[in-house]
Amino acid sequence: MVGFLLLASFLLGGVAYRHEWFPITLVNQLHILFSASPADPSLRPFERADAFGRLRTYPSKVEIACPIQTPRTAVLLILGQSNSANYGGQRFESEYGDKVVNFFNGRCYLASSPLLGTSGFSGESFTVAGNKLIRNRQYERVILVPGGAGAPIASYRQGGEAHTIMQEAIASAGIRYAITHIIFHQGESDYAIQTSEREYTHSLLSLVESIRTMKVEALFYLSVATKCGLPWEPKNPIALAQTKSVNARLGIVPGVNTDALILDVDRYDGCHFGYSGQQKFAEALREVLIQ
Repeated sequence: MVGFLLLASFLLGGVAYRHEWFPITLVNQLHILFSASPADPSLRPFERADAFGRLRTYPSKVEIACPIQTPRTAVLLILGQSNSANYGGQRFESEYGDKVVNFFNGRCYLASSPLLGTSGFSGESFTVAGNKLIRNRQYERVILVPGGAGAPIASYRQGGEAHTIMQEAIASAGIRYAITHIIFHQGESDYAIQTSEREYTHSLLSLVESIRTMKVEALFYLSVATKCGLPWEPKNPIALAQTKSVNARLGIVPGVNTDALILDVDRYDGCHFGYSGQQKFAEALREVLIQ
C-alpha cells in the first residue's frame, strides 16, 4: 500500500510539473519572486510578478517609447499555456531594435526573453517570429502582447482567471493599439485531465465570442496543441475540437499544428519546446500569419 502511494505521488508530481498545475505553479512563482538580485532595489521580492504570476519586470529590460501603429505594424495578442509563455529552452531578443516590441501594462520594451506579461522566466518563440516577420519584410514592426495563463480551457470562459487576464491585456493594449492577430496555443492540460471534445469546443467558442464583444475583430489563429509528455495519442478529443472549431463566421482560422510539427527531439522535456522546436514554431507561425 505504501509503495502504491509513493508511486502515485511520484506520477502525480510529474504530471503537475509538465502541466504547470498547483503546487508547481506556486513553486515557479516563488522562484521568480525570490531570484532577484538584492543589490537592485527595482527587483525586490514580490515586485517581479503580479497577482496572476506574470512577469512585470526583469533584469536588463529596456523600456522604449511605444511606437505608433501603422498599416505595416503587426500587433499579436498571445494566449495559451506554457509553450506560449516563457518556458522555452532558449532565450531570444529583437534583432531589429525597436521593430520587435514587448507591450505590457501600458508600456513598451525591446522584445527579449522572458517576455513581460506572461508566466515563466526562460525562453519563448514569439520574439523569434517577430524577427522573422521583419527579416522577410512582411511587417515593418511587430508588437507582442502576452495575455494568456497556463490553465485549462474552462478558465478562459467568462468568470475564469485566464479570461480575466485576457480581458485586461486587451483593454490595456487597446488604449494604444488595434490587435491584428490573435494566437491561441493551449490544450495540453485539457488532454491530461480528459476534457471532452464537447466541453472544450463550448469553452473555446465562449472565449472567442467574448473577445468579439470587446470589439477585437482580428483573426483567431487556433493551434492544434495537446502533446505534453507520454502517454499521448494524436487522435484525441482536444485535437478534434481544435480542428473542428475553425469557423469563418467567428474568424477562427487554423494556426500551427504543433502536435505534428514539434517532435520529441524538439522538446527538451517531452513537453516544452527546445531551440529547434522554437525555431520550427516561429517559422510556421510566420507562414500562417501572412497567408
